[in-house]
Amino acid sequence: MKFNLQEFLTKFNEKKFYESNFNQNDKYILRSNETWGSFLHKDNISHADKSNCHLKNIIERYFTLNDFKGDILEMGCGRANDLEYFLSKNVPFKSYIASDIGENISLLNKKIVNDKVYFIKADNHNIPFEDYSFDLIYSFGSFHHCKNFKSVLLETKRLLKKGSTLIFYNYKKHKYLKKYFLYIEDIILYFFSLTNYKFVQSFSYFLSFFVYAIFVLPSKFFKLFSKSIHKSIPFNYCSNLTSVYRALIDRLSSPINLRFSKNEIHQYLDNIGFKDINVIEDQTGLTIKCKK
Repeated sequence: MKFNLQEFLTKFNEKKFYESNFNQNDKYILRSNETWGSFLHKDNISHADKSNCHLKNIIERYFTLNDFKGDILEMGCGRANDLEYFLSKNVPFKSYIASDIGENISLLNKKIVNDKVYFIKADNHNIPFEDYSFDLIYSFGSFHHCKNFKSVLLETKRLLKKGSTLIFYNYKKHKYLKKYFLYIEDIILYFFSLTNYKFVQSFSYFLSFFVYAIFVLPSKFFKLFSKSIHKSIPFNYCSNLTSVYRALIDRLSSPINLRFSKNEIHQYLDNIGFKDINVIEDQTGLTIKCKK
């Protein structure tokens, strides 16, 4: 079922939540829910500092909040921390649909109450709205965990109005030291895909001590002398053992981690028919803005 956006906003004006029909027994969706919806995002915890979010730290570094206007769809909203940042900045969007497959999303409409904000439980490959519904689609760190990257991009193109904007963040391929650690990550991901989630959690817990000692402590040391070296060390963004453990769960128990070079992702978007493609590469990954 595909909703007309305005009819949807009217129909769900009070409930502010809709659960679409999709295959929740798909192995990718099951593992995604185990990792995020039922664990990392389970409690829907807000950042203590609303400015400490993806929008502020990465997206807004290259773009402007003026891009975020009209009818907006966020695909893979997680705990809705980015949405909270929008609201704290009084971004004047017309409507905001926050979508995710996680179990936690069914409670976000009770945490965030706003006349213009709605939540839907839906798969990125099949969003339940008609063609040409949105002025902007935004996603941070969701597309690279989807089993069919091209299908998700085609879905965004279907949903966008002509001339409208897609902004998203994606993992990138790395060089030098990080490149070889990612080979190890791929091996672990494959092994974990054959095991149950409890084993993944236990393994990640014990591994977190090793990662903290080998990567986090040296990165803290080098931060005192060279930020460039600090940022080149894996897990440099972690501050303690708990953050290392959660980072390992996020990386190693995801159903898939898709990485592209700057040229590869530009080619993907160009072949699909997007225009004005701007792919910005930094040490964290790829930040992309393009138009339908």
